[in-house]
Amino acid sequence: MILVARFYHWPSGRTALTPWDEGFKPQHQPALQSDEWLTAWAVLQLTKSSESSKVMLAGAVMKGKSEMFTWNTGTHTLPLYHSPVPPIITFSAMEKQHDFKMYGDATLRLHIFANQKADLPFPPESPDILDPARTWPHEAFIHCVKETPPLEPFHDGDGFDLYIDGARFLPDDVTVTRVVGRIFTSNFSQIGPNISTEIDLNSNIFDPLYNCSIEIREPFIPPCATLLLKVCAGSGSQGGS
Repeated sequence: MILVARFYHWPSGRTALTPWDEGFKPQHQPALQSDEWLTAWAVLQLTKSSESSKVMLAGAVMKGKSEMFTWNTGTHTLPLYHSPVPPIITFSAMEKQHDFKMYGDATLRLHIFANQKADLPFPPESPDILDPARTWPHEAFIHCVKETPPLEPFHDGDGFDLYIDGARFLPDDVTVTRVVGRIFTSNFSQIGPNISTEIDLNSNIFDPLYNCSIEIREPFIPPCATLLLKVCAGSGSQGGS
């Protein structure tokens, strides 16, 4: 027996009751039958070979004798994987889990018990120490060589170029995204044109490429000028932005 735990984005967000809210009325939820809303999943083998069965079958194969199983009781920490969930038949060999894409460092912890629940199934643990070298993916940073800053001072009219290459590690429920923005002075006067990127349709929706460059050539740019950027995204879970 195998237990598959699934984690979904709730399609209606906070505008609708969830099954664990008071006053919720059971109704058909198409999200629970579709991978469209599935975020992550985990798998656990609910049964295991009993010790007595291992002893019986250790010497030789006994014809007509089936292997005995017991519940896989105890506390289990399960890694989460990205969707989709493979067919259940592929879980017959549990050692194939390394072929699945890990959902970062996220895990599911649960306790399986028989007859009587333990008083303290999850004993207190010391808080984990965040180790960036271990927990952060190596793709989190783009390594570059620090160049020597120019010696020439910045004068009025020199201007500058603004580059928006892309975004990284966007949430799981995004669809199409773009970046908009403006440059303001301290009295909210706009400097330069409106900023609005396009998107490379061949790029990954979670790591989109915008490949945008804008030349700012204003005669005077005060030191207090502020660049304000906003990432606009269509949400797959709510059908809006």
